[in-house]
Amino acid sequence: MAASEPLGGKIITKPFIFFSVIMFITLIFLVERYIFGLGSMTNMNDGFTWGIWKPWLIYIGTAIGCGGYAMAIMVYIFGKGTKAHYYPLLRFAILTSLFGYTLGGTSLIVDLGRYWLFYEFMLPWNWNLTSVLLEVGLCMALYIGILWLEFAPAVLEKLKKKKLLRVFKKVFFVVVAFGLLLPTMHQSSLGLMMVIVGHKLSPLWQTNLLPLLSVVSAVMMGTGAVIAGWIGTAHIYKRPYETNILSRVSVVMMGLIGAYLVLRFGDLIWRGQIGLIFAGDVNSFAFIIENILHIIPLLILASPANRISPQKLFIAGTCLLSGGTLWRHNYLVTGFCPAPQWVFFPAVGEVVIVLGFVAFAMAAIPVMLKVLPVAPKSDH
Repeated sequence: MAASEPLGGKIITKPFIFFSVIMFITLIFLVERYIFGLGSMTNMNDGFTWGIWKPWLIYIGTAIGCGGYAMAIMVYIFGKGTKAHYYPLLRFAILTSLFGYTLGGTSLIVDLGRYWLFYEFMLPWNWNLTSVLLEVGLCMALYIGILWLEFAPAVLEKLKKKKLLRVFKKVFFVVVAFGLLLPTMHQSSLGLMMVIVGHKLSPLWQTNLLPLLSVVSAVMMGTGAVIAGWIGTAHIYKRPYETNILSRVSVVMMGLIGAYLVLRFGDLIWRGQIGLIFAGDVNSFAFIIENILHIIPLLILASPANRISPQKLFIAGTCLLSGGTLWRHNYLVTGFCPAPQWVFFPAVGEVVIVLGFVAFAMAAIPVMLKVLPVAPKSDH
């Protein structure tokens, strides 16, 4: 295992205080939501029953949190002989996944009408085995547990539990296997959930390839999160940028972007819907912006010099995260029309709660980086 170390430094900083204030404001809105119900907090309706929380905290949040999944694929499946090239940033990637998924799963309790019954879907006698949503819920819940187990070595090292750590390493392959299987299953099912809405989703996004595109997009966004996240962390804490690792990750990212774009545009041509790109409406504009944000990182990373430039890597990773985010928002909100009479725009409370979850991650991740051995050693 590559040596890792805590970043060290003060816990209570100006950014920590800033994000804590946002969390406190969010807490006020959450109290209102739980006392007065969903109606006091959201603009959800019978047409747009998932509001803004599921698109942003579940679909987008878990995709951004696929950094651990993406890095695990590179290390444990395609990393034979090159495992050491990717391993140093694996813990950092798992940490980003830990928060993306844990906060996404926790957010479900916010938008459940009868939130006190959230555990009901885990009881086998309640299962509807033909439900896509059941598979999503079970896989996501299990994967959150797997991520905490994958992150356990960092905690055990900090606590100096050497015997327990040795025992854990012997069964770690089981954890890794589930860590590779579960996100593949539920990310594809997240796409399948929108396939079944049929004509309600614009043909620009409605396709039987949504499950496959969702998995590819999640891996892309995961690699983008690792690249942009680590470069930002390294810049703030004056650490090595690890461009020797990130340049290899960026090559993988290029292949994924290329495959995604071929699937995306090839599918539109095959279905005879390519002309909708030039319709001049909101959907066509959103589609164009979404794909420009995917093409920009491909153009940037085509140059070998850019693949070792922290600035260019950061821009490429950020653009890819933005493009993936917009793609998921588009097929859940922008391109979705349940019926002409239904419109949706998020309420202030919905937006504040999303910001509160993001603020929690932005406050907690630096604390864990400072306290636990997650970052690669500076002399790596």
